[in-house]
Amino acid sequence: MMKGRALASMALADNEPKAALLVLDEGLDLLKHIYSEAGRPQAYEQSPEAEMLRQIREQLVPKLPLSQKAELKKRLAEAVEAENYELAAILRDELKQLKD
Repeated sequence: MMKGRALASMALADNEPKAALLVLDEGLDLLKHIYSEAGRPQAYEQSPEAEMLRQIREQLVPKLPLSQKAELKKRLAEAVEAENYELAAILRDELKQLKD
């Protein structure tokens, strides 16, 4: 847990939120494995170490950048709301190209 937390903090300091998320997920997987190996898989869910990593992960997820598709959808909705239909058509076409 401490290693995962430290590595995630370092990744965030380097402005790498996706790497931090990956480190936290790996830490949670490792904890789950350790509890399973110890014959106590049910204890993983109540583990304070796992809970701390889950809380850090929950705080991190909203800070992750949007995917390209999500960003285009957001911009499309804003263009339609602003009645900028020319921009909306361009964004719609870009979204269609992403699906291919």
